[in-house]
Order: sequence, then structure tokens, then C-alpha cells
Amino acid sequence: MKFDKIFVGREAELQNLESIFNKSATGIGSFVAVTGDAGVGKEAIVAEFSRISRQQGAQICTVSVGEDEKEPVLAPFRSILRQLQKSETGDGERRSESTRDFAPSETVNQHLENVDFEKMQTAFQLSQQKLLTSILAAAGRQHVVIILNNMHRAQPSDWHFLHYFCENLRDHRLLLLVSVSLNNSADHADQNKIGIDVLQRMNRERLVEYIELKRFDEQDIRKFMFSAFGKTDFSNNFVPLLLDVTLGLPGMLVKSLTALLENKSIYQHNGIWYDSEHISRQGLQELISQEHEIKRAQATINALDSGTKNILAAVSLMDRAFDHQILAIVCEKPRIKILRMLHALDEKKILVKIDEERYDFFRPVLRIAMRKFIPKDEKQQIHAQIAAAIAQVDGIAPAQRAALLAFHFTHAGAKKEALDALLDSANHALTNYAFAEARFAFAAAEKMAGTDFSAFPPDKAVHVLMKYGWLERLLGERKSSLQRFLSVRSLSRELGDKHHEIQVNIQLGLTYYYLNQLDEADACFNACLQMDEQISEFDSALVNFGLGHVAFERADYEGAAGQLQEALHIAEKIDSKRLQANIYNILGAIENVKGLSMRAIFHYSRSTPIFKEIGDHSGLARIYHNIGMTHADLGDWQKADEFYSKSLRISDVMGLIALKSITFLNRALALAHLEKLDEAREYNTKASHLLLRINDELGIAEYYKIQGVIEYFAGDYAEAAQCLERAIAEFEKQENKLGLAESEHERAKIEGALHNPAGALAWFRKALFRFQQLGVELKTRDIKKEIAKLEMEIASENKPTSDDDR
Repeated sequence: MKFDKIFVGREAELQNLESIFNKSATGIGSFVAVTGDAGVGKEAIVAEFSRISRQQGAQICTVSVGEDEKEPVLAPFRSILRQLQKSETGDGERRSESTRDFAPSETVNQHLENVDFEKMQTAFQLSQQKLLTSILAAAGRQHVVIILNNMHRAQPSDWHFLHYFCENLRDHRLLLLVSVSLNNSADHADQNKIGIDVLQRMNRERLVEYIELKRFDEQDIRKFMFSAFGKTDFSNNFVPLLLDVTLGLPGMLVKSLTALLENKSIYQHNGIWYDSEHISRQGLQELISQEHEIKRAQATINALDSGTKNILAAVSLMDRAFDHQILAIVCEKPRIKILRMLHALDEKKILVKIDEERYDFFRPVLRIAMRKFIPKDEKQQIHAQIAAAIAQVDGIAPAQRAALLAFHFTHAGAKKEALDALLDSANHALTNYAFAEARFAFAAAEKMAGTDFSAFPPDKAVHVLMKYGWLERLLGERKSSLQRFLSVRSLSRELGDKHHEIQVNIQLGLTYYYLNQLDEADACFNACLQMDEQISEFDSALVNFGLGHVAFERADYEGAAGQLQEALHIAEKIDSKRLQANIYNILGAIENVKGLSMRAIFHYSRSTPIFKEIGDHSGLARIYHNIGMTHADLGDWQKADEFYSKSLRISDVMGLIALKSITFLNRALALAHLEKLDEAREYNTKASHLLLRINDELGIAEYYKIQGVIEYFAGDYAEAAQCLERAIAEFEKQENKLGLAESEHERAKIEGALHNPAGALAWFRKALFRFQQLGVELKTRDIKKEIAKLEMEIASENKPTSDDDR
């Protein structure tokens, strides 16, 4: 994987450079300083600009400054002159010797106490004039771009000559471009001080234009990943993890991706790239921190005073960007003093300021190196101190506070406090629809409390398992969800808790429904109705909601609508907004299957504002998916694709794998109808990967059906027929009548394409029978028309010829 060939995230800056380039082509010489932190991508944008400038006919002269620490004064500019002269004459050897005449005397580089300073200055100024005159003469009237990379390594005399050069640049077709990292690092402290001074002076004189490169944000990283890998389906937390660890530095991003590829944590399957999903923040930090880098980082830390080391010890255990107020309490220092020390560490590029309140390590290796200095028992003490400080600091959002406490109590060995904080964190995450975070917190709590939270009292375990089971079902982990709810039902019965037994039966019913075990789902919902005295109005609404789902899947659309209307009546009475929105959603789906598209859209339009009002983005993703299906049934495949895309943007970020897999399927179908077959295959393949992962057998049947449609549009009728017959077999196994009808309908089209009207007629009749049973009037009418057309065609072919024809 050649990451160095990728250029994304700097389009605006490159456009700005091109504008300056065009101005310099008219004879208005310009000087540009490309600035930014080390690793932010200065070399990449300069290289891309150089390539574009060369394509437009400019002469490019490039020098990397300071590669040789003993290089003579003004060496970068002498190198530029040699390049220009070589280009002009084609004889670099002869002309390069003459450049020595324009270099300052060697005495300028030596400490000579007896030298007359005025004479030395005069000699230096004369040599500057000669060198500049020679450069300008060699450039002539051609359009020249001079690039000085790593100008922060330049000698003081180089900076002064740069200033002098730019004062005489304006009337020439020259663009002088430098890349520079100006900070107070020990390696180039003197050069940086002079460089900052010269650039500030030039800025006051309006001799310099700055292009400052910012760090990548999440969108930039996504663009980079797309350019690097093409077809991908990375997990929802992968890009945020990369941003968190690399802090948006392109150089660090490349290093991380390279390490992940070598570690096989990023892999390709059927042409699509995936991540292994077990990568942690600390694991990635350690992966990209090589031993020699850790030793160098430790040497940097060793050079610091003890007070600073104590601060960094606490910082290294905070895991990520930290609030300076917490640090002040832990280190028992005034906030203003802590801020001064953090600012100093920021200038030394040991820490980096994230925003007004938070800092982080400039490089992950510095965190790893610092942690190695801290004994294990001392680490636990510091974690405990940090947890105590977090509890004292105001202004931390409750969800963030709970997550921080969970992390630090866990590492402090405070099991009880850690468990309470983890469950608090999970509850906050659920409230905020942050499902991935909730999943992580529940998993960490279960690891600590034992399988099915056996360390908890039964009544508390019931509450936790109910939430965990619901979350797992939402995230596509249906079999695990089923086991959770079965455990809860056993606990509820042991406790004689009828209220929770009703609730768990409802959740069990919904889980069985998503596992396509409709008889078991029906039994669970009806078991709730038998406990009529204990059931609440909300639970009664949920039971009707569940029974409506089962009836819908059994193609009893009138029965489903009746159950759902009963549920809606109760939901409106008790003012349950979320349940109302979910009921409108499935009512819309029923109308859509029946071919009543406008009524479906009406229900969706009632659902959408409720989901927006309560902030339920997962609900919005389902609505957008269903609206896409309605547009697909109307034959507006472009609109369908747009809504599927909107749904995927949400489900991808939230990690809603089950919904995402079905949306992949339907988007593949839309793309096939839009004749974007490569994209259609990509999305169908992505869907199959997820469906196999969550063991969705009905979804796999849909995959084969849609693959058959894709191959039909591609003209591979034999492969299309094979896929559709596989789909039919799977739908029969699942007893899914709608899937069978749709697959048989598609199978008929293949026979038509093969000019086999009799075969097509047989398949159309099978599909017609099923759609009639389902009560899908629109499909029934359409197929009847196709059958009538085929019967006329067959009759025409079988019509005996007349005597005249003979």
C-alpha cells in the first residue's frame, strides 16, 4: 500500500498555492511559507504543488535544507543557482564551479576575534548581492518555482539572505516556497528563534504569504481512507480511533495504517477492506511505538525536572486528552501554574493543546515512554487520585464524568466503584443513543461482575441484563440477546417478579421475531396477555406492537394493522413518543408492501419529526431506509438510493449492524437498477459479510435474490438463475412468502430474457399466486398484465398458418 501517493484533505490550501503560482507567472514574484506541526503534511502538499507546477511548464528547483550539518553558509541558495545554471546551459559541471565566487568568504563561518566587523559585513553584503544577481540572471524570464524544504534547519545567514531575496523578488517570474516548522524544540532552537524573527519582520513588510496546515479532522481521515483502500466497510469506531491516536497528523496516520496492515488488523476479503474491531487505543499506541523511539522519548523525559515528570506521570495515565483542572487537583498546584507548565511542554512539543481546556501528548510514544517510568502500585494510586479529582471538578458532562470514573476506578483496582461507574456510563450512553459506548461499558462490567452479572443481587442483575439484551439485539447480536433474556426470565420467576417477567417476555418475543422464530415470538407475547392483572398500559402497548410485527411477517396485513392501531391508541394515551414513532414506521412499511405508497409516506412523515424531536437517530435511520424502499417500489431508484445513503450515514456511525446490512442489500438493488453494477456488487458483498456475522438467514436469502438481479442486469442469465433458485430455497426454509413471491417474479424475467415465454409464464403464475395470497394488489395487477402479454405472444406463435401463407 503506497500511502505516499495519496493527496487529500489539502484541496483548499493547494488551490490557494495555485492562485499565487498564477500570479507569479505574470511577473509578480511571491514568497510563500507553508507552516504547521511536524508530520502535518507540509512535504506532501509541496510535492503535489511541485508536480502541478512542472506540468504547467514552470522550472522547479528544490533543496532540502540542513541535510548536512556542516554545510557552508548560503549552501541552499548556491544549490538553487547550480540547478538554474544547469537547466540553462545543460552543463552543470562548468557553471557550478563559478558559484563559489558568489559565496561568502570562509572567514564568515569562523570565530575570528581580530576580524574587522565592518569589512566582514561589507564582504558578506557584496557576496549576497552577487549570489542574488546570479540567481535572477540564471532564472531570466522563465517561470521558476524555488522550493526550500525544512527551512527551520537553516543557518542564520540563510534566513537573512532569504529576507534580502524576497525584498528583490517582486518584479520577477519567481515563486519562492519554503516549508517550515517553527517551534522551540531543542534540535533547532537558535535557527527557529532567528527564523521566527525574520518571518515576523517580513510579515510586517508584507513580503510573505502564509499557508498554515491544520491537522486532519475526522472527515479528512475518511477521505484519506477512501483514497487509500477504495472499497471499505470499517467499523463505526475505527476512524474516530485513528483520529484519537494520531491527533490528525497525516504522518502519524500513515504510520498507524502501515502498522495495522503489518499486524493484519486491517484485512481484505472479497475485494473489500475491514478492520478486526478489537483494536484498542492503548493497543494501537503500543503498536506504532517502536523500541528505539521509546528509548529516545525516555531520554527526552529524563532531561526534564522532577516537577515536570510528576505532571507527565499523571497525564500519561489519563489515557486521552485531559482537563487541566483535574491535573491541578491531582498535582496539588494552582491552576495558573499548571497552565504555565502545560504551555511550556506544548512549546517543547511534548504535549499539544487540543482546545482551551485540554491537552494531550504530542506523540503516542511519549505516553508509552512515560508509563514505563511508573511502578505498578504507584499507577494505582495515581488512578485513584485522578478519580477523586474528577468527582470534584465542576463542568464535566455527566456522561463524560461517568466514563472517566469507570476508566480510573477500574485501573485503581476499586472494583465496586468501577462497576457502579461502568453501569452509570452505560446508562448515560443509552440515554444519548451512544450505543457503541454503552456496549463497551456493559461488556467491561460483565467481565468484572461475572457471566450474566452473577456477582450482583438478582434484582439488580435483572435490570442490567434487560438493558444489555436490548442493546445487543439492536446491534445485531441476536443470539446473545436471546440468552440474556432467557436468563432474565429465569431470574424473574425465581424472584416471583411478574412485572419483570412480562417485560422480559416482550423483549424475548421481539428477539425471536428478529431471529425469524415467529411461533416462539407469538407465544411470548400471548404469555403476557395471560397476566392481564399485572400488565401496565405501556407493556400492553408493546405486546400489541410485537403481535403486529408477527402478523406482518406472516403476511396478515389487516391483522398487523389492527394490532398496531391498538398499540398506537395506548401509546398516544400515555404519551410515549418513541413508541408512537416506531408504530408509525411499521404502519408505513405495511402500506408500502400493499402497494399504497402515498399512505406509507404519510405514516413515515408522522414518524420522522418525532424521532428528530427526541433525538433518536437510530429511528431516523430506519425511517430513511423505509422511505427508500417506498421510492424503490415506485420505480424511482435514484431517490431510493439517496434515502438509503442517508440511512447508512447514521447506521454506520452508530454501529447498527443489523439495519446497516439490510440497507446495504437494498442499496445494492437500487444501484443495479441504476446500472451501476460494480457498486451494486460491492454493497451486496458488504451486506453478506455482515449478515453472516450476525447469522441472519433471512438476510442471506435476500442477498442471493439481489445478487440474482445484479447478474440479470449484467446479462449473465445462468448465474442469475442459480442465485435466484438459491434464494427461493432459502426463503422456503424460512417460510417467507413475500421473499418467495419476489424471487419467483425475478426468475420469470430471466426466462423472458432467454426468449422462453412458456418458462416465464410458469414463473409469473407462481409469483402471481403468492402475491394474491399476500393481498399485494399492485404487484398482482402488474403481473397479470405481464401474463396477459405473454399469453398473447404464445398464442400468436402457436397460431396455425393459412393456405395463403403456404
